[in-house]
Amino acid sequence: MGSGLLLRMQVEKVLKEANIPAQVEVMDISSARGSLLQADMVVTSSELAPQLGETKVPIITIHNFVDLNEMRAKVVPVAQSLHKG
Repeated sequence: MGSGLLLRMQVEKVLKEANIPAQVEVMDISSARGSLLQADMVVTSSELAPQLGETKVPIITIHNFVDLNEMRAKVVPVAQSLHKG
């Protein structure tokens, strides 16, 4: 399983637990740069985040893709603020 697919599955899992509806997509860094205007937030590795460049979209960096506690702590609060607004 690729890291992008693992990250997507984990993000979907924590958002579902928090009852936050979301459409989660996996894409390569070039496609992600081109899609930043349509995204509400980006979840990526700390290694790839600098390659996205400057953006007004929240970029959430995850160090351990299998650590659901890290995922919950970082992704859920941002998603909740976006879902409310």
